[in-house]
Amino acid sequence: MTAIMLRGLPVAAAFAGFVFAQIVQGATADSGPFAKVPAFPTACYSANEPFFDKVAAAREAVIADREKQTAINAKIEKDFNGMDMMEKSQRMQQWMMDNPQEAMKFAQASQAVGQQATTVVPELSNQSMQFDRDRDDLMKRYDAAMKQAQAPADARMAVLDKKLDPVGCHFGSTECEIPKWALDEMDAIQRMRDAAYQAACPPWWAANGQVQAFFKRKRDWVVTKYLPAYAKNDELMMQQYAIMNTPAASYKSTLPHDQAVKYLDDVYKLYNMRETQPICTAKGCGR
Repeated sequence: MTAIMLRGLPVAAAFAGFVFAQIVQGATADSGPFAKVPAFPTACYSANEPFFDKVAAAREAVIADREKQTAINAKIEKDFNGMDMMEKSQRMQQWMMDNPQEAMKFAQASQAVGQQATTVVPELSNQSMQFDRDRDDLMKRYDAAMKQAQAPADARMAVLDKKLDPVGCHFGSTECEIPKWALDEMDAIQRMRDAAYQAACPPWWAANGQVQAFFKRKRDWVVTKYLPAYAKNDELMMQQYAIMNTPAASYKSTLPHDQAVKYLDDVYKLYNMRETQPICTAKGCGR
């Protein structure tokens, strides 16, 4: 492509925006793909709630929207890229002569595109990877907290196992009958496990718990930092289309969709760490 010079800056450089960013639209917290994310539950158990079905449905809906938008974008880009290079050059030159002030702003925006590619984009990439590390760390800390909460029950279970050694019978064995005193003790241990989990889980799953705090922080970053950073190229790219008389009103980035899908995947992964249901009920404990 012929580089059209404007005060020493190749206007062709502006088109580099397509290399690392697309137009970001409809990405606010209460609209766009993130609006499909269901409200988070606060229960410690996942049984008898439709949350995972809602997460799956939201994910499918976001992916379907992304596929539709991808097809629309592909058609617009095909029309744009199919234009004769000489015609593009002539239209750009004519536009610059007719709009000298706008052309200067265009040149400045083009320069900002290059600067963002070397400064802002790497920073956002690092921050994104940090969120992944924070997610993994959260899962490890949760697992450690649950193990710590269950430590007394584990110790009591170890004592029960030793008591059963002389009897020559253990839980899970099909070759002997577990003594009633051992079954009663096992029930007591299981109720102890339920109580320990129910006491330890709220700081993680409550509305102000660590899991929801992580997702709020992640969502705020995506919506207010990540997507807007790329959206700085919106005006520049749309102006390129306008200069070439390419109909692009329906062009939208699929970057918000990609981020929403990743977000929903993390939601499923973390909320799947909860226990399904209590071990014991009023009718007894599962063995």
